[in-house]
Amino acid sequence: MSPHAKMLDSVTALIPPKDVITVPAPDPTKLPGWNSFLELLSGGMGWGIGLAVAAIAGGGALWGVAKFKTENSKHEKLGLALAIGGVVGAILVGAAPTLANWAYEIGRNWK
Repeated sequence: MSPHAKMLDSVTALIPPKDVITVPAPDPTKLPGWNSFLELLSGGMGWGIGLAVAAIAGGGALWGVAKFKTENSKHEKLGLALAIGGVVGAILVGAAPTLANWAYEIGRNWK
């Protein structure tokens, strides 16, 4: 038997079989400061929704004024981009918890 084969056998002997390895379910509530983190995250989501509403309202107003009153195409495009960005931002803030849970489940069930 070659030295490489002996080394490979000795390393693979240290690895337990798959049915022996157990990974405990993560429990973030045991982390110090977990409640503060959740409050910070909740506040951040509130700010995100508030900024998205402001972008929708401000962008819509800019878009309307630029299109119908001043006929300024540069500001019209900026207003449209702000309004659409606000809508997309609100969708992402609202969907973030669901997307995170979905990605976690995919990773947890990865074979």
